[in-house]
Amino acid sequence: MEGETEEAFQKRTWTRRGLVLLLWLVVSPAILLLMTWAHLDGEMAREAARSKVNDFVSGEMAGELEIGRIEHLHFDRVVAHDVIVRDPSGREVIRGETVTIVPDLAAALDGMLRFSSATLEGGELLLVENEEGMPTFLDSFSAADPTPSTGEPFHAIVDDIHLSGVTVTGELLGVQGLRIEDVVAEGRMEFEEFVRIELGGVNGRVVAPYPFVATLETADGAVDTDPEVGTEFRFATHIDDDERIEGVLNYSPAPGAAPEDPYILDLQLEVDNVRARRLREVDLAWAEPLTGRLDGTVRFHGPPDDLALDANLDSTGGRLIVEGRIPSGAPAEVTIASGSLRLADVYEGAPDIEIDGRFQITDEEEGTRFVGDAEAFMFGETRVPPTHIEGMLEEERIRLDRAVLHLETGEVVASGTVGYDLSGDMEVEADLRQVAREPLVQDIFDGLAGSARFRGRLQLEPGAEPIDLYGRWVLTNVRYGPARVGRLVATGRVAGPLDAIVVDLGLEASEVTAFERAMGGGTGRIAGGPSRYVTSMALARPGQRVVVTNAVLQDQGPSMRVDIPDLVAELGDTKWSGSVTDLELADARMALERLTLTNGSQRIDASARWRFARGDEGDLLRIETRDLDLAVLRALEPSAPDLAGTFQGRLEVLGDFEGHPILTLDGEVRQFGYRDVRELDGRIQATYQRGSLSGTARLGSADRGYLALDLRGVFDTAAPLADTYEYGAYELETRLESVDLTILQAFDLPLVPLEGRADGEFTASGTWDVFDFGGNVRSDALRIDGMKPLGTRARIRYDNGAMIIHIASEDEHGELAEMEAALLLDLTTAIQQPELVSEMLAFAPWRVAVRIAPRELDTLPPRILAQLPDVSRWRGSAAMTIRGGAYQPRADLIADLEWVGDIGRTLCGRESSPRFTIRGDLSNGLADIAVHGLLREKRFLYAHATGPAPLGDWLGDPGSFTLPSTDVEAFVERVPLQDIPYACEVAAGPATVSLSASGLFTDDPRVELEVSSDAVVLRQLEAVGRGSQRRVVVSAATDPFELRLRSLLAQDVAAADIEGTFGNGGSALVRIDVPVRAAAPVPTLDLEGEFLADADLRGTPLATALFWMPSIGDVEGTIDGFVQADGTFLDPEVSGQLAVSEGHIELKSFGQRLDGVEGTLLLEGDRITLQDVRARDGDGVTTIAGDVALDGLMPSDVRLRLRATEFPVREEGSIMAAITGDAVLQGSLSTEGFDGEVETGNIVVRLPDDPGRDPISLSAHPEIRVAGHERAVSSEDPYVLRLRVDARNGFQMKSPDFAADLVAELDVTYEDPALRVGGGVEISSGSFEVFGKRFEVERGWLAFDGSDTLDPQVNLVAVHPLRGRPGDTVTVTAGGRLSNPTIQFSSTVTNDRAQIIAMLVSGNVRQDTVQDAGRQAADFLAGVAAGVLSLSLREEFGSYFPTIAVQNDQLGGTRISSGVNFEDLLPEAVRDIVQGLYLEGFVTTSAQGTQTTGQATPQGGVRLELEFPRGISNSYTVGSQGEGNATWGVDVTWQP
Repeated sequence: MEGETEEAFQKRTWTRRGLVLLLWLVVSPAILLLMTWAHLDGEMAREAARSKVNDFVSGEMAGELEIGRIEHLHFDRVVAHDVIVRDPSGREVIRGETVTIVPDLAAALDGMLRFSSATLEGGELLLVENEEGMPTFLDSFSAADPTPSTGEPFHAIVDDIHLSGVTVTGELLGVQGLRIEDVVAEGRMEFEEFVRIELGGVNGRVVAPYPFVATLETADGAVDTDPEVGTEFRFATHIDDDERIEGVLNYSPAPGAAPEDPYILDLQLEVDNVRARRLREVDLAWAEPLTGRLDGTVRFHGPPDDLALDANLDSTGGRLIVEGRIPSGAPAEVTIASGSLRLADVYEGAPDIEIDGRFQITDEEEGTRFVGDAEAFMFGETRVPPTHIEGMLEEERIRLDRAVLHLETGEVVASGTVGYDLSGDMEVEADLRQVAREPLVQDIFDGLAGSARFRGRLQLEPGAEPIDLYGRWVLTNVRYGPARVGRLVATGRVAGPLDAIVVDLGLEASEVTAFERAMGGGTGRIAGGPSRYVTSMALARPGQRVVVTNAVLQDQGPSMRVDIPDLVAELGDTKWSGSVTDLELADARMALERLTLTNGSQRIDASARWRFARGDEGDLLRIETRDLDLAVLRALEPSAPDLAGTFQGRLEVLGDFEGHPILTLDGEVRQFGYRDVRELDGRIQATYQRGSLSGTARLGSADRGYLALDLRGVFDTAAPLADTYEYGAYELETRLESVDLTILQAFDLPLVPLEGRADGEFTASGTWDVFDFGGNVRSDALRIDGMKPLGTRARIRYDNGAMIIHIASEDEHGELAEMEAALLLDLTTAIQQPELVSEMLAFAPWRVAVRIAPRELDTLPPRILAQLPDVSRWRGSAAMTIRGGAYQPRADLIADLEWVGDIGRTLCGRESSPRFTIRGDLSNGLADIAVHGLLREKRFLYAHATGPAPLGDWLGDPGSFTLPSTDVEAFVERVPLQDIPYACEVAAGPATVSLSASGLFTDDPRVELEVSSDAVVLRQLEAVGRGSQRRVVVSAATDPFELRLRSLLAQDVAAADIEGTFGNGGSALVRIDVPVRAAAPVPTLDLEGEFLADADLRGTPLATALFWMPSIGDVEGTIDGFVQADGTFLDPEVSGQLAVSEGHIELKSFGQRLDGVEGTLLLEGDRITLQDVRARDGDGVTTIAGDVALDGLMPSDVRLRLRATEFPVREEGSIMAAITGDAVLQGSLSTEGFDGEVETGNIVVRLPDDPGRDPISLSAHPEIRVAGHERAVSSEDPYVLRLRVDARNGFQMKSPDFAADLVAELDVTYEDPALRVGGGVEISSGSFEVFGKRFEVERGWLAFDGSDTLDPQVNLVAVHPLRGRPGDTVTVTAGGRLSNPTIQFSSTVTNDRAQIIAMLVSGNVRQDTVQDAGRQAADFLAGVAAGVLSLSLREEFGSYFPTIAVQNDQLGGTRISSGVNFEDLLPEAVRDIVQGLYLEGFVTTSAQGTQTTGQATPQGGVRLELEFPRGISNSYTVGSQGEGNATWGVDVTWQP
């Protein structure tokens, strides 16, 4: 039919098959009846009818009908025998012995095919499942042509059907070998559009395939192909008379189902007293051990190919809830839930336990798989935790794939096999994170804590006892009684019944502690049981080892006895031996007969007896020590203090430990030491009896002082001492007796190092946690962290929650500072919960006040001065108070500063008496600070700053402090700069300053600054004179000029305009715009931003531009030009031109004045060009020209040409040499140094004929240090100067005494303060004089080795031709180091040194001349030796030792002098007039006298030099020229 679904078509096909089946079962006899009616009941007619019916019916049906024979053929009935029906496959599915039908002729006359009755006697129905699982006999009666094209719809009725003696065999619903005998049934069938079969009175016997016989008592119902009706049957059966099963079967579409939807099967069963073994008998292997009986309901429902199972059964052991699915073509899955199921009542051989769980069962090919979860249950006295199991039910055993016990903090996992008799063999793993929370563990080891892991094998005998467990236990962080073990590994066997366990375990332990004492780790073994165990253990850690050998643990029922016959403890380098005898441990008592430990003369003895109940006066604890080395404490506990000394004493406790025992302690310490504190002796005594405690202790020595304590206490005896000591009343007195405070450095206290001695008293009274205390400490010379000694007094008092602390200090200058703090504080809570202190201070009132006494600030302790700028000229005082508590905290600040500089320490500012006052207030979250400045008692400065100040937040969390946004206003009007300290040293004149700033220390500050003056003078000051005559003078000053400065910092730009107007009509205008990054707290320069700067100089005085160079003075001339720079600091562009004209400059360091200074500097791009910069000194002229390359704004490369013509080189104003020639300097500059090269041209160095008096150096003497002017040592890397000097072109040096031509190549490095020179100087030619004789240099050189000693190797050979002796010469040779050269004389005439000297002095070697020359040579050598000697002796004896010198004059004579400087011996009264005194004596031999008389004429005299102020000196000389001719002279010299 069009639009008909396949499933609907199949249903219709099966309906028609059924109709055809019924039709031919009924119609065939009717045809025979008609034939019989027509042909009577003859043999031929019956045979013909049989043949026709077989052929006709077989042609109309899918199967085949075969009627063996027809016994009776008539209209009233038809009887046939041996009727066979075959299915489409040809198998016999129905065999009927006798079939009788009675047609309804009246209905036939009405055109209806109807039979009054049909009877089947004997026969067999064979059930064979087709591919869809349905019996094939239904396929047999399906129509061969299910859709006839002609005819009326078929309609037939069989009113009364009787079946008897029928046997049903075959397979149904998967049950094979089914056999139902003696089936009897009655019913009715009707075939029309739908087929309906009604059955009733059905009974029979099910005899196979099960070993029991089930009797079908009754069954009735109907089968209807009408989808709105379906099929419904009711039945009842019994087994062995007392087991009954009743059920209802319904097979129909679901309400509202579509025609193509499958039918729904609903089978409901009521079971009554059914034996559980029936499950085993129907081939459910897993039910083998089940026992008891079942009552309840069972229901199968759903589509036939996916049935659901629900059952609610009461078993002998309890209720079972069953749920599951029975799909076709897939394993059935069944879930069984039980509540309090008594396992022994339903499971043969099971222990007597009750289980509440849920189990899922799945039939598989290899067996029945199960997955189950059981809630916790009791197994005897043991609680078994929730369990999860997975496995397979096999015929002889249960295979456990995984069994998990879910413990409180972990799980136990097992796998293996378990017999139905509870025997087993399993692999077990356990992981318990906290065994203290595991009842299973606590039942065996009560009080055990830690975590545990186990892996091993468990074997069970039938009945689950005894057990045999072998494996490896790993326990971590174990705690059991007083013992602690970081890791314990036990390997071995635990076996036997649960109430008589025997163990044999190897032990490995680490991080073991006993009674909170570290024992280290080690190995051991324990074996025995169930009442006696023997164990040995060795534990070790660095510096400690304990060995227990054959310790016996005896279980005595209510107690455990421990005996350790051999106990060895190695502590550091010491070894203790001992034993424990009869240590008895029980629930309510313990006793120790004896513990003994010895090590040489050291000994510890202990015994104890303790019943854990109040009221037993027999408790006892006695410990005695002898010569106990306190170092053993460090060996026992590495964290213990490192103590030295010995202790011996006795502790005895008698009476009721739980009540108030009698306690006595008496001991003494000898040679006690801790770190650097040594050799202290002390004693301690304490007694307690009847609620009264008293004790004393004293420790110290005569060198270190003494600490003494007295303690008293009273306790309530109504309660145990352990409960009342916290509430007892205590009094403690502590005394410090000249205690050396360096002792504190031996303790890890958060204190700075203290030195000095202290005395003091301290008292405390109250209960353990509520007490008052007070005390004071005094030290007359307290040194804090190396500072100068301070006198210090400290007091503290705590009374009823109020604490006051007061500290005051003073030094040699008087009172220094004091501090006082007062607060309300619950000290008990603060000690127990220190984290609450800040919260407590937020509500309780408190105050802290600090005062710095008035004093000159440079007298503050050096440690404080190091944190301050230069305050040496100020006097100040300050006070600050901070309050807080219930209200918002606030602070008050007041400080005064006064300038006290004098002419000895400052050059100016004192007369104006500058003074500043600072007042500050921090309250209500705001800060308000005002600064007032006074000059000559008149205000010249006012400054005011405001900003937020969340003082409470800062105090609560100091880490949260940041500089707040601050606004500042400051104003100074026409203040004379010459009255302002520091500024007065460089400037004078009136100045007006205004400053306005907002948002300081934020990301958006704004600062405006204006400075102006209409007559500012730049100046330099210096002090002259001594003592009372010392005064300050202006050494240099510019002319007054007008100055205007305007500066603004805002919006990431700092701009400044500086304008100067000078008296000569000149001017200078400078404009600067600099990019900044305005990031809190302080803006920084933006190196990548664009900047702009320009300067316009018109007739600007050169003195003003160079004023800041201290080595230049007396400057004249002007500068004209402009300079402009822009771009970024990393890539700037510079341009401009500067010209110097009519310049005059004095170089103070050399005493040299340069005139006619002029030149031009060109700035363009990255280069500065010097154009013909020249200067003149007298007749000498020098010029400089060249380029300086720029890298950014910094010079990078230099190339300069220097040219000089008779240009003088001066020192202190005196001309030392005149230079003519040129040189080229080139090199590169960096932040690390200068690396360059100097190449000389033709240079001539001319020394003056008479250098005059040697100048006195004005530079600082390296061995003289002026107090307050120490040279600062820079922490930065020094600037390194490297020069390669190329003088290979040669240069000349000339003087009246010598001349030389030199060639040099040198490498010079200067790295402050070291100067290193490498390379060499060659003397190509030259001459010099010895004793007035001219020597010509043949060869010579100086070799520098690059070290900083500047002591080159020298090699010089010079020759002097002897006059009047042609060909004869004297040669001098010098070698070695310049600091100690080796000089040798040789001659062609003689090698005698005396004769050579004589020839140089007198020109001949006559005997008398030789003698004179020898004497003169001796005198000369003596003078040289004396000079060397005097230098060395002066180093030892100072300037009082005479200076001895030997010199040659221009006439060839020799002068020997000796002088003494008496400056340090001048009386203080005359030092203002006479500042120096020098006395010298001399002897001279004249070469002229030698020529006329043949011998040298000696001359002598005395010279006296006096030095006066202002550089004036004079000398007086008195001498003799021989033969009684006296001479004298007076010289006066002035060196400005």
